[in-house]
Amino acid sequence: MKRDWKHTRYRAALVLGVLAVFVVTYFVLSAVVRYAEDSMKEGIARMERRVGEEAPDFSLRTFDDDVLTLSEHRGKPVLLYFWAYWSAECTEELPAIQRLHDELSDSITIASVHYREEESLIRECITDYGLTFSVAHDVRGGLMSESYPSTSVPYAVVVDANGIITHTYHTLGAEAYNTLRAALLEVTAQ
Repeated sequence: MKRDWKHTRYRAALVLGVLAVFVVTYFVLSAVVRYAEDSMKEGIARMERRVGEEAPDFSLRTFDDDVLTLSEHRGKPVLLYFWAYWSAECTEELPAIQRLHDELSDSITIASVHYREEESLIRECITDYGLTFSVAHDVRGGLMSESYPSTSVPYAVVVDANGIITHTYHTLGAEAYNTLRAALLEVTAQ
């Protein structure tokens, strides 16, 4: 009987020891993952284009078989809108972007850039939302990852008539229309 008791105590200690190792490993790995995610976000945030910088020029093919070149719009403010059809936040904001285009297209240019993805799915989204502003396709993802790095989409960049970034925004949701309209009217008045 004594031997069984010692054996049971040994098993219990072994199980508790293994459990303790798993718990400690879980917390250590969780901390490492959180640190890595935070470091990555901070690194990308440091790389994001800053207000007051010149907007990097680019040329991309649009879905209406044209070429969108940012520098060709100098002299007129531009809203660069980076988005993806699979993002609920982006599709929530698309009607606001279309409304801005409808109301302000005489005084501003809206140049949207879709990040990678299958062309047919993007075309379907353009049709479904009735988008009439330029939608360019960043096939490789290079424009967003290299020239306009961001931690997420939607990502809006307001560029004044001189090609200088005046505002940047992430995921505005229901406030997209009012916030972007105010920024665009501000740069139009300059």
